[in-house]
Amino acid sequence: MNPLVSHFANGQAFFTGALLVMFALTGLGFSRRQKPSEESGNDATPREPTAGFGQVLAQVCFRYRWLLLIAGLLFVAASSTPFPIWILIPLALSTSFAWRTRDAGQRRNLVLITFLCWTTAIVHELYWQWEPSVDIEAIRGRALVVLADSVTAGLGEGEATTWPVLLQERWPSEIIDLSHVGETVITAADRFRKHSVPKDAAFIIELGGNDLLGSTTVSQFRKDLDDLLYAIRRDDPERAILMFELPLPPFHNAWGDVQRSLALRHGVVLIPKRKLLSVFTADAGTFDSIHLTQDGHNRMATIMAKLLQLR
Repeated sequence: MNPLVSHFANGQAFFTGALLVMFALTGLGFSRRQKPSEESGNDATPREPTAGFGQVLAQVCFRYRWLLLIAGLLFVAASSTPFPIWILIPLALSTSFAWRTRDAGQRRNLVLITFLCWTTAIVHELYWQWEPSVDIEAIRGRALVVLADSVTAGLGEGEATTWPVLLQERWPSEIIDLSHVGETVITAADRFRKHSVPKDAAFIIELGGNDLLGSTTVSQFRKDLDDLLYAIRRDDPERAILMFELPLPPFHNAWGDVQRSLALRHGVVLIPKRKLLSVFTADAGTFDSIHLTQDGHNRMATIMAKLLQLR
């Protein structure tokens, strides 16, 4: 996979974009007040910082502030990073007001506020990118049920030993693999309802790719995933659920918001999308950028073994 495509799909482009915007704000914040012309009566406008206070970095940031801002916002938008409304609105308003004000004193205050808003957004995203914590004691010795699509099941041609089979060699209890080619969230829910699974079983979910690439709408995806998680919780509200976050194409923020918001609602451990993407982008990890080779299944098994703290 192209490194640039990978940079956007795993969400790291958000941090690149945020950094570019903050560089643009640095140039804006260090600019000096341009005195208005008495003849024209024009308002004050930013002027390039002088050497001594502005420093070289501030001068460069000021000179290319528009380029940095536009590039940064494009990177952020194309990273498909979902923001809660309490971050998105202050972020948009503070950035807009900081850019539009002409008074140097007000501008610097607004730049500081905007820096704080962007820092909050970065910390929030780091929370989702961080290695998730799994309560091992809650699932130790229990059966694992895998609900997944052809990334896990393969194409049914016996091309590899799948990662649930590999994980079974290290997991002390039964692993019930319900993965299936072409599976969507709603078909996985139907398959789960038709199978009898232990009431105390934990679940691993790797779904959504076929919904994303198919005809499922975002609203339908939200409903289907919500229904599936409710169905899993119905027998045992304390069931442990691990779910792979989807690597997303640009401008598909809403799909990420569905997974994250429902993970919070249902107490699901969301495995960062960079984990799954690391398998897709590995040398010889897939044979068509999506479906796993034996090496890809080995990598997936290693990821799960690490999360489940298996030796």
